[in-house]
Amino acid sequence: MIVIGPSNTVLLVNASFSGVLGKSGSEMIGTSILTHAPASDIPVYDTLLDELIALEKTGSTRASLPHNQIFEHANRTRILCTGAVSIIRREGEQAALLYFIDRHQPAPTGLSSRAEQAEDTLRTMLDVVTDGVITTDSNGMILAFNRAASELLGYSQYEVIGKSVGTLMSKRDQRRHHKHMRATDEELSQCILGRKRNVFAIAQNGEAILVAIRVTRAVLGDRPVFISTISRAEAQAQVAPGEQALATPHQLAAEKPRANRLSARTILLVEDDALVRKSTRRVLASLGYNVLQANNGIEALAAMDAFDGVIDVVITDVVMPKMNGAELAAEVALRRPTQHVLFISGHTEDSIDQSGLLPKGVSFLQKPFKTRELVDILGDLLS
Repeated sequence: MIVIGPSNTVLLVNASFSGVLGKSGSEMIGTSILTHAPASDIPVYDTLLDELIALEKTGSTRASLPHNQIFEHANRTRILCTGAVSIIRREGEQAALLYFIDRHQPAPTGLSSRAEQAEDTLRTMLDVVTDGVITTDSNGMILAFNRAASELLGYSQYEVIGKSVGTLMSKRDQRRHHKHMRATDEELSQCILGRKRNVFAIAQNGEAILVAIRVTRAVLGDRPVFISTISRAEAQAQVAPGEQALATPHQLAAEKPRANRLSARTILLVEDDALVRKSTRRVLASLGYNVLQANNGIEALAAMDAFDGVIDVVITDVVMPKMNGAELAAEVALRRPTQHVLFISGHTEDSIDQSGLLPKGVSFLQKPFKTRELVDILGDLLS
């Protein structure tokens, strides 16, 4: 067990974790956790702490997140630790992160010291390339993520290195990727290697970005790696003959308003939690939607009456002061009988059903939700 405070400072280490890394508590307490991990797997505990605090504010019952981390032993070997992170608070102090480790084992690298040097050299060289470059191993784990890829997709390399490349893909492309991972060398050569395709990559802010990608295979040390070169595709219509454009209907529904701002769809977002409202508005705006905002049902009706244009979707929280989501939807139906309404709540759909707050069959999304889930359900409503 280890407790990590603000700025990644180690606050507490128990004897078991000290034994795992071959370091005493006094050697670790007060130091940065970053100094105890290899450069290729730098921890992102500040991000994890922010995620847990955000979950806590939404009223989520989820108290922890699973987490795997590679640490460096005192003898320079690498240890893969598996466990979960949660928030811990001491009176009068800021929130800290508790990482409870269930098991640990030597981290499989398959790299000689010469190969590790080659990998570091490769990363340095790729950072000066103007196109985004993502290097993965044969299992799809990201080994390198250059500066141009960070600028295009918004992730820092520390957020993605060691993670599955599938986290950057749409659901449809994830299925294709898993299929490719099981393909033979001949099948890969025929369907993907060296061929330029257009796909949707999912950026750090949840935006679906149309990118041109070309995948090649190389050998790093004694193992095969895949090198994907990506760049922003100008438009769907500019795909060259013979190239493949991959997109789900939901992604196209999200891309359409961004491609044509003059005909952008409008969404009325009704949410009494300022943090949730702000983050949801930012995601919707990044997808090209015009966003009207309201703190409660009374404000939402006033905003609707004052707006002359078409409101394509009303997204409303279920439980709010003054007027709840169901009451708002009933008033909206009187004004605009064909209005699409999407209900969101920190409570589960089953508990909402049991409470009788909402009628059966309405569109519902449980908070906290992923951007992809929001894009999918909006695609259903607007298709």
